[in-house]
Amino acid sequence: MSLLAWVLCLLLPARVMAQTEVDGLWYTFDESTKTAAVVQYQGTKYEGAIVIPSTVNGYSVTSIGEYAFYECYDLYSITIPDGVTSIEEGAFSACTGLNSITIPESVTSIGEEAFYSCIRLFRITIPEGVMTIGTNAFSRCSRLTSISIPGSVTDLGDFTFQNCTGLTSITISEGVRSIGYGTFTGCISLTSITIPESVITIGLSAFDCCSGLTSITIPRHVRSIRESAFSYCNLTSINVESGNPFFDSRENCNAIINTTPNELIVGCKNTIIPESVTSIGWTAFSGCSGLTSITIPEGVTEIGRYAFEGCSDLTSVTMKNPTPVAIESETFSNRANATLYVPAGSKAAYEAAEYWNTFKEIVEMEATTIEPIEQDEVTDFGENSGLTDEADLGGVIANNIYFNIPNDKGRYEPVEDCIVITSATSDEDMAAIEGKEFFDQELMDHFAGFIFKVPAGQGSIRIMAEATGNMTLRVKIGDNEIVERKLDGRPKVTIPYNVSTESLVYVYAGQNALAKGVRGTASELKIYSVSREDLMPGSTIETFAIMLDGAKQTVSGSLVILDNTDYIITDSGIYRVTGRTERSMGDVNGDDKITIADVTALVNVILGSGSVGPAVIYDVESVGE
Repeated sequence: MSLLAWVLCLLLPARVMAQTEVDGLWYTFDESTKTAAVVQYQGTKYEGAIVIPSTVNGYSVTSIGEYAFYECYDLYSITIPDGVTSIEEGAFSACTGLNSITIPESVTSIGEEAFYSCIRLFRITIPEGVMTIGTNAFSRCSRLTSISIPGSVTDLGDFTFQNCTGLTSITISEGVRSIGYGTFTGCISLTSITIPESVITIGLSAFDCCSGLTSITIPRHVRSIRESAFSYCNLTSINVESGNPFFDSRENCNAIINTTPNELIVGCKNTIIPESVTSIGWTAFSGCSGLTSITIPEGVTEIGRYAFEGCSDLTSVTMKNPTPVAIESETFSNRANATLYVPAGSKAAYEAAEYWNTFKEIVEMEATTIEPIEQDEVTDFGENSGLTDEADLGGVIANNIYFNIPNDKGRYEPVEDCIVITSATSDEDMAAIEGKEFFDQELMDHFAGFIFKVPAGQGSIRIMAEATGNMTLRVKIGDNEIVERKLDGRPKVTIPYNVSTESLVYVYAGQNALAKGVRGTASELKIYSVSREDLMPGSTIETFAIMLDGAKQTVSGSLVILDNTDYIITDSGIYRVTGRTERSMGDVNGDDKITIADVTALVNVILGSGSVGPAVIYDVESVGE
């Protein structure tokens, strides 16, 4: 032995041994711990079905070494013995024939790219006890359909399940604290995910391009959500649990708002941006393909560089700020196909502003402020209405009424002095425009009719209208239920209301599917006038016994007759009377029974210390609060 070789032998740690082949598998052995690790093949690649023994030559097998089975394309089955504690980096990377594997409960760590691009792997179980999962560990396992992540894994590594395109079900257990950078990016078949209460951070692009994901709920302990966390998803519902001090979904806006700076960071196609928002995040709506229109409040002074990038269906943007905010070329990537609506008097400013001036069209909106219509002021649609037969009423304000009746859905008829609506608005259409403002494209597309305001309090709306064919008159006041009337002739319909705040009134046409029109007669709703008056029920407040939804109760209010229909008006609500029952003779206390208690009640009445219960029980239904 040469002197140099002798010196090297002295310096080399005694526990390191050369790679050794035993029964077709290659190992390294650690003399000091009496453990062995399966290592990369020398020469011929591993193939077929392999069973790794728990011991070899008296050494316990505890590790699957780095790239041990790398690119073993013809390996289709592997059995890992209990006792193995680690699966190292790239251990089974690109084993394209491997279809299933069972990881023993002894394993505590799965290294980077351990199962990267195992494209036929469809089933794997991660046992409780695994504490770390490395970057790209299961990335590109395109046939993997479900995965359960135990709570022992506190941090999900970056890109752990990236492009697992067949993954439809993910269970993340309590205990996981962070979801890393791009952890589930490109999981296009994932339709839902439940984020446990233990999670506090959601990384950059964590669920980016999960195009099947439709809803997300952010738990109350999450305190960090990075950019693009939900970009290019098809979200329709977004909610932040109440009690989260960092994020919120105020006003049921269907968005995630960073609370303190009032920055909207994640939106979806159903988002309504609250007026309190002051900025829109870097990638807030990025890749939101179902978004067709958006209204941005006046208080928004900053819009992120990629805020609406990839919104291929976005064709209507309404800016309420008269001063253009700075944007980049990528901010509205579909602007060449979109119309920009701007406040009155600000069109020139937007035409001069970089990137804003490259929208397909810039339309200056009329003033959108309307005041409640006056008490006892009748608005008819004659020559003094401000309307003309040439006008397209697809977004017009006149006499504090907003009209949206474009030429394909109706018209102004000067000969009869009326508004004619030829297109019915369905319940689905009404749901689609909930919360939408005047001139919003969604409202303009789905609603045909007119809108005005009433002040807080009790009152009634009077409408003179006529319906032909299968058309009906429909009215919605604030949050009250929709009222529908089938009209005979040209009556003046009266609809009571009781609203706690200033509210919008929607007047439009419904459709009676059972009605049979006269041949040759068009289905039309003609409206001749509208007015509002305060209900004056009188100074006498009575006590009524009512039967509501099968429950009997007593209320105080006034009985009012409108359009030959009885209503009981109370401070808490309005009830339409549908029937009445006289109290039984002898039922003094009004409990629907005749007992000794009625004798006692009668004596109290005679002595002046009691009263007789209501003589009539009214069957009612609620028509609003």
